[in-house]
Amino acid sequence: MKQLFYILLILGLIYFCYWYITRSPDIVKVKATIKVFEEKTKEGLFKASIQGTAENIGHVAVKDVWIIYKIEDDEVTAYISELNARKKINFRTGTRQTKIKNPEFELVSIKYDK
Repeated sequence: MKQLFYILLILGLIYFCYWYITRSPDIVKVKATIKVFEEKTKEGLFKASIQGTAENIGHVAVKDVWIIYKIEDDEVTAYISELNARKKINFRTGTRQTKIKNPEFELVSIKYDK
C-alpha cells in the first residue's frame, strides 16, 4: 500500500512539472474599474460597465482578445481585435442593469490567440 502511494505521488509530481514547463505564460495584463450610471426610470436602476486598460507584456502580438468580467451574476465582455507587443489599449465592456450603486465585480478570464 505504501508503494502505491509513493508511485502515485511520483506520477503526480511528474505531471505537475510537465504542466508547469509547458503552460503558456500570461501575456495580457488587465487593470480595470467599474463605472456606474443612474438610469432615469421609476425603478431607480443603475447601469454598470467595466472600463480599464489591457497591456501586452509579451514579445509577440496577440489577436482576438476577449476580456470577460462578472458584474454581480451577469457576465460582460470586451473585445480587442489585435494587441501588439509591449502596447496598452483602453477597453470598455458592455453594460448591465443593477439595483445597487456599488455592485461587486470580478475578472473571469482573458482569452486570446497568438
